[in-house]
Amino acid sequence: MSLITASTRNSLPSLAAVALGSVRGRQFSVVTRHNWEKLRPTLLKEIEKCDFLTFDFELTGLLLSQEDRHIGLDKVYEAYCSGARSFMPLQMGLCAVTRHDRGWRLAPFSVYMWPQRSTTINRPAVLQSAVNGSSSSSSSPGQSKDYPESDAFMVSVTAMNFLSEAGFDLNECIKNGVGWLRPDQERAKRSVLEQRIAEIRQMKQQATAKAASEATPASPEIAPGPDLDMINSVKGTIDEWLRNDPHGTNNLEVGGRKPIYET
Repeated sequence: MSLITASTRNSLPSLAAVALGSVRGRQFSVVTRHNWEKLRPTLLKEIEKCDFLTFDFELTGLLLSQEDRHIGLDKVYEAYCSGARSFMPLQMGLCAVTRHDRGWRLAPFSVYMWPQRSTTINRPAVLQSAVNGSSSSSSSPGQSKDYPESDAFMVSVTAMNFLSEAGFDLNECIKNGVGWLRPDQERAKRSVLEQRIAEIRQMKQQATAKAASEATPASPEIAPGPDLDMINSVKGTIDEWLRNDPHGTNNLEVGGRKPIYET
């Protein structure tokens, strides 16, 4: 992971300085679904120990209408908030800032984001590990490939022109972006997954019980009557005959028939 040390004495580094220092040498970690598992522990560690964290998003749009930017300060932030709920994030920038000697230590990350169709629920290994009570790293955002309930999202032509002029790699974002879910979507997916796991666990228990019952077959039940009396009488005669054999010659061995007869 690339680090940047900014010598700013006692003053805090500005967001502009953080962005400029990161872009000049491209000294930031680009996070995709391929290296998410590798970089996630480092990212979380940097967030946990930093003095403060800056982050921003690149969206498919910003304002629902360009006229909203001229409605005054009392309404413009409400317009930005409404736009943020309507457009989809494409990239998240994070920078963990930690005090270092007489300067600041910067750990910047650029995370491509793209909702991709989920295969987690249909993945046998994930379901099997969940049924057995073990956790699996396959549910991580880098591999889960979950996606919103609808494949449709809003796009602003102005925003896409800006991203194109800034050199944003949309192909990399779509192909290798880290999957994500909103909280309500996560709850819905988790509910479906837990229901599937419960069904499989129940089927497994039923199969185990059936196998156990078949392994120890019960003796056939014969209703009391003439047949049962006759069977008990014959069985008693055979048992007595075997017990009264002093030489053990009553246990006859059936010889095998030769497959080829000599002539």
